[in-house]
Amino acid sequence: GIREGVMTTGPFQGILKGYIAGLATDMKISYAHNPLYDKTNYIYSMYLARELTDDDMLLLHGDLVCEQSVIDELCGGTGNLAAVERGIPLPDKDFKAQIQEGKIIGIGIDRFGDDCVASQPAYRFERDAFCLWMERIEAFAAADNVNVYAENALNQLLASEITLLPMELSGRLCSEIDNPEDRDAVSARFMQIKGDL
Repeated sequence: GIREGVMTTGPFQGILKGYIAGLATDMKISYAHNPLYDKTNYIYSMYLARELTDDDMLLLHGDLVCEQSVIDELCGGTGNLAAVERGIPLPDKDFKAQIQEGKIIGIGIDRFGDDCVASQPAYRFERDAFCLWMERIEAFAAADNVNVYAENALNQLLASEITLLPMELSGRLCSEIDNPEDRDAVSARFMQIKGDL
């Protein structure tokens, strides 16, 4: 049921646009190019896409690989959701979600503690909540605070203005690929899932 998509691009915008153009899809894809991709974090890419995002949103990082049921659950859910995985060791370099009283109160790579769980940048946001996040991102950009994660802006809203609930992955594939080791691990897992179908 997704009819429109927004893709932020960096150094490979031509390759990405060419690939998307070759897909058999009737989705409308809009692009926001970040010419400062090597000097900013993705908060700035989101800032550049601000005019293209005025609806309920499914937000996925570009290096994220998910199995279909994760996307289906995010799309079919209600409220604002973030993918989390309880019961696994907290990752050193990836996002953790801090959860209190059933709600996520913060997301970041530097969060550790008994109330933290592994988290992946796979989100569902209702329009009003996403617009609040984008307004906060605009404030960060206006202050030239563009070398941080977009979650830094989101965290300022989680205490009082946005309720973000955890969506349990329960062992399903939803992982970022940041390096060759991640690629090999995710590829092996993907092939295992494909073989099970």
